[in-house]
Amino acid sequence: MMQKRTAIYARPGLLLIAACSYVFGATALAQAPTPAPAPTAAPAPTAAPSMRDLEAAKSAMGDRRMQMTEKVTAADFKQIDGGPLLLAAYAVVWAVFFIVLVYTLMRVRRVGDEVKRLESQLEASKSDGA
Repeated sequence: MMQKRTAIYARPGLLLIAACSYVFGATALAQAPTPAPAPTAAPAPTAAPSMRDLEAAKSAMGDRRMQMTEKVTAADFKQIDGGPLLLAAYAVVWAVFFIVLVYTLMRVRRVGDEVKRLESQLEASKSDGA
C-alpha cells in the first residue's frame, strides 16, 4: 500500500522554487541599481541658427556616421550589471524543470506498475472465482 506523504515532500519543485526565489530575490534587491537623475530641460534657442552652425552640425553628423561604421571589438562592450545573476536564474529554472520532469516520470512508472499489479490481481481473482 502507498503511504500518505507529508505536504512538503509531495511537491519538491515548489519547495525548491520558493527557496531559490528567496535567495535570488534578496540578491537582486541588494544589487538593485540606483535611479538615474532626472534630465534637465534644454535652454530655449534665442535666434535662428547661422550658416556656420549648420556647417558645424553637418560635419558633426558626418563624424557620427563614420563612428557608426567603425569595427566593433570586444573591448567596446560593457558587462551587464546583473549578468551573473541572470545566468544563475536560468540555471535554476532549467534545474527545476528537469527535477520536476524526472519526478513526474518516476511517478508515471510507479502508477504503471500499480496498474499492472492490479490487473494481475483481477485476472487471478477471475480465474479463482470461475
